[in-house]
Amino acid sequence: MVSRFGFTLFLLFGSTLTAFSETYSDARTQIFQKYCLDCHSPPGPAAGLDLGVYASLMAAGVVVPGKPGDSILFQKLEMGDMPQGGDPLTADELKLIEDWITAGAPDAPPAKEMALKQLNPRFGPTTGSNLVVIQGEFLSRAKEVYFGLELCTDLKVVSEEELTCVVPAQKIAGLVSVTVTHGGDEAKLENAYDYRLPLAPTYEALRANVFKPVCMRCHSGDKPAKGLDLSTYRSALSHRRAVIPFNLKESRVHKKTASGEMPRGGPRLGKQEVSTIAAWIRAGAPEK
Repeated sequence: MVSRFGFTLFLLFGSTLTAFSETYSDARTQIFQKYCLDCHSPPGPAAGLDLGVYASLMAAGVVVPGKPGDSILFQKLEMGDMPQGGDPLTADELKLIEDWITAGAPDAPPAKEMALKQLNPRFGPTTGSNLVVIQGEFLSRAKEVYFGLELCTDLKVVSEEELTCVVPAQKIAGLVSVTVTHGGDEAKLENAYDYRLPLAPTYEALRANVFKPVCMRCHSGDKPAKGLDLSTYRSALSHRRAVIPFNLKESRVHKKTASGEMPRGGPRLGKQEVSTIAAWIRAGAPEK
């Protein structure tokens, strides 16, 4: 161990070394290169101990990860036996070696784990092809992005916190997970992206694009507002005034959305959404 006197000086005056990160790289560049590599490196390392390569050092058995007191390397440095014929290590230099071994004598800092936080937009058509922004942490290492099992295209790393890519197509509508990979590592966000059928004059497409995201927070469940349940095709058409096939003028779903009265408390539907509802009713309000 470092003497109490030496350690007290270290605390009082601070280390003159660069920022400590407890890795072999720190030990090599700040200690071994300065004191040891003239003797302990190829072609004929003293005592067969090569301190210039991490694998060689660890294979020599002179370092016991987590136990500096049992490590021959630390013992020799602490007692001043090494470096042979040179100045001994300072207190802070010796502390660096001790802390490195105590930390497990790692070769390099553990890789920071990627993490996903959110997507924008969070939904799109099953045909794909729209650009999405993926936000998270440590994303600069990303190599591939999957939406479900489909590979995203045109992946671009914007920063550590942001990626962009073009969403792939899917055969089936619904929620999928988004996964960012790097070698054997991956970050996954469950049910992160909602694939919706392209907007079309059918109940199925309107449910995915309009009724479910906008209307069903009120018009579904055991007690739907005004008795109108839009969650199924049968319940939507069972309401005597909401949707009257082929009769646009009397269908209240169209009148309320076209006037902006519905959705209540929210932004008006877009012109394309309103015109698609109209086209659906004119066509007889087909299910698919």
